[in-house]
Amino acid sequence: MALAYLRFGHTYAQLAVGFSISTTTAYRYVAEAVDVSWPLSHPPSPRR
Repeated sequence: MALAYLRFGHTYAQLAVGFSISTTTAYRYVAEAVDVSWPLSHPPSPRR
């Protein structure tokens, strides 16, 4: 679901209909996926 949101720019309402869930649940799922993946894509910078 988060990939559909990020790749295709679907709204939360479109995701909710497509996955048969509420709009609030779609928002929570996308937000959680982004929160989990953010640190993986931005590792800490090396110390000097």
